[in-house]
This record gives sequence, C-alpha cells and structure tokens, in this order.
Amino acid sequence: MATTLLDIKRRINTTGQIRRVTATLQKVASAKLTKDLQRIGNANTYFQKICDMLRLAHNELPSNSTVHPLMTPQPGNTISLIIFGADRGLCGSFNTQLMEAVRKFIESNPESEIQLYLRGKVVYRRALRLKLPNIHNIENTEEIADLMQTEFLTKKAAKIYTLYWDYITSANQTVVTEQILPTPFTAKNAENIKSPSQSSSFSVQSSSFSLIEPNPTALINALLPEYVRCSIHNGFFNSLVTENTMRRASMSRATENAGEMLTDLKKTYSRLRQTSITTEMLEIIAGME
Repeated sequence: MATTLLDIKRRINTTGQIRRVTATLQKVASAKLTKDLQRIGNANTYFQKICDMLRLAHNELPSNSTVHPLMTPQPGNTISLIIFGADRGLCGSFNTQLMEAVRKFIESNPESEIQLYLRGKVVYRRALRLKLPNIHNIENTEEIADLMQTEFLTKKAAKIYTLYWDYITSANQTVVTEQILPTPFTAKNAENIKSPSQSSSFSVQSSSFSLIEPNPTALINALLPEYVRCSIHNGFFNSLVTENTMRRASMSRATENAGEMLTDLKKTYSRLRQTSITTEMLEIIAGME
C-alpha cells in the first residue's frame, strides 16, 4: 500500500508540472498571437493597396504593350514549392496536415520535377524521414522571394507555388496551395486576383480620368516584384498566426486534461490513504487484543 501511495504521489507531482508547462505555453502562444494578428493586419492592408494599384495599371495598359517577364509562362516541367511550417511541435495537426498536402501535391504532378523549399525545422525533419527528393531548408524568409524570382527568370523553375495555412478566423483555418509565378496578375484576370483583404473599404476603380506617371508599364514593373514578395510573406504570416492559434488551443486542451487527471489522482490518493490508515488502526487494535 505504501508503494502504491508513493507512486500516485509521484504521478501527482509529474502531472502538476506538466499542467504548469502547458499553461505557460498557452499564455506564450496567446501573447504571440496578439502581435501576429496585428502584423498580419498591417501586411494585408499593404498587400491590398499593391493589388489595387496593379489592377488600375492593368486597366490603363495599351493593348499592344509587352508582357512582363514575371507573367510570362516558362518552358519545362520544374516546379518549386515553398512550404511554411513550424520550428516546434505541440501545435496539434499543424505540421501533419501540411505534409499531407505536400504528398497530395507531389502525387497530382507526377510528370513534374518538384523542388521543395521548407520553412520550419519540424516539416524539414519530416521531409528527411520521408526521403522526399530535392528538399531545401529555408532559414531566412526575406531572401526566398528574390531567390524564387531569380530561378523563374533564369528558367530553372517553370512554376512556383506556396503551400501554407490560410488564417480565416480563430476557429477556421485551411491549408491552401497558391501559384506565385508566373504571377496570375494578367490583364484578363486582374479583377479576380486573390486579395488578402476582400473586405477593405479602399478600392481603386478604373476610370477614364486615371493619371499614371510615368506610365502604367513602369508602375507594373515596379510593383510586380513587390507583389511576389508580399505573396510569399502573406503565406508565411498566415501560417505563423495559424501555428500560434493551434498551439494555444492544443495547450488549452492539454491543461484542462492535466487538471482533470490531477483531480482524479488526488481523490485516489486520498481514498487509498484513508484505507491505509484504517488498515493500520485495525492492525494495532488486533495486536492489543
């Protein structure tokens, strides 16, 4: 009986420590989430303005204007896929669903040579364990936009995609795959291009009184590289917000489960202790008799 009580007491101490750790991780995730939501809101507003200006410039382009190189399809079957994962675990199915989406993407492009650029230590290690071909570890998100544009313009990659978690609300996130290059920002679909802030009150409408200086082509040449950079950063920020959202929810459930387990262990410990005391008292009485 004494050994049983000692084991339960150890489990109580261990469960209490786990509960304190998960509660701390939950608070840290909540603090990071607050900052990330503010940052993604500012980034979406900036991205929205770029999309609006590109729409305006496309609407004012002359019919015989040349196509920007970033909008020109490249020959070949090489695809670069950028995956934005997490550096740490304890965030539910965040990394698992990303890797499942990577597997489906590879299966849906059997004739293409796919280069995987993984941002996040967890997804990179999983890619190594799965022995996926052509994997590259990304440490600096700032450099990946320039690298992807260079690979596309030098025809090392015919298409470039991003795969990330799209943050919609705190209760709704989904894994999406988005084509970055060749940029879908063409005159034909400029009005339907995905924008991160569809509810923005700011909107540029085409008008015969529009005045663009020096000219629409110069504006497009200046904004398209920034559009690509913002598209990649948009995927990174959305995945980061989703990661902290899932970690907060996961740690909240873990803290609640640890609390319930702690309550049950304390009840068991109290019951066994009372039984042990009663048994010892009966043995003493029996000895006296």
